Amino acid sequence: MKNFTTASESNTSKIPEFTSRQTEVLNHSLALIQEQGLAGLTMRKIAERMGFSEPAIYRHFKTKQDLVLGIISRLEANLIEPMRAIAANEKQSVTNRIAAVVTHHLDLIAENNALPILLFAEAAASADERLTFAMRSVFAAYENLLIKLLREGLDRGEIDPNLNPADGAMLLMGAPTACALRMRLFNETSKKARRQRLVRYIKSGILKPVEVS
Repeated sequence: MKNFTTASESNTSKIPEFTSRQTEVLNHSLALIQEQGLAGLTMRKIAERMGFSEPAIYRHFKTKQDLVLGIISRLEANLIEPMRAIAANEKQSVTNRIAAVVTHHLDLIAENNALPILLFAEAAASADERLTFAMRSVFAAYENLLIKLLREGLDRGEIDPNLNPADGAMLLMGAPTACALRMRLFNETSKKARRQRLVRYIKSGILKPVEVS
């Protein structure tokens, strides 16, 4: 088995920068995955979409695995980095920051045809250690961010003291996952009004402050 960095080390690593051509390849790859899933992603299909020869694609990504890892890095940049910025904004209450984190995830799913959940599902079923590890690191970063926020909310008395932070994180991650699955299974678009309602329910339910008598 190959040695990899730990999940915590991976979460603090710098997201790689891509050349303009690599970014173009990634954009076409993302579109192809949305249409055909990760199994439908091939260097040949990407080359055909871009009007290039297949060897030209390999000049930018040496293997399909490197390409998929690049896609995961893009996911981390689009999903996790904005969440970290939201979580760090201490001018906002914890409940507002958590609501903003969930809103960001819901909006990203809507804008990308449920791509994040598609990548997580593909990675969970993959025998590729590097792919599985990379997606596990993204998941852990998301989960840990929510747990940290929930603990802060508990310390500040903003949320119900009976809420277990780890359990709360699972509940918060569940709404975007359900929306993504519905989009893919029923070929639906994610309506903004529904996403807004879900966030309101989260704030008034899961994150409901303790009432002071």
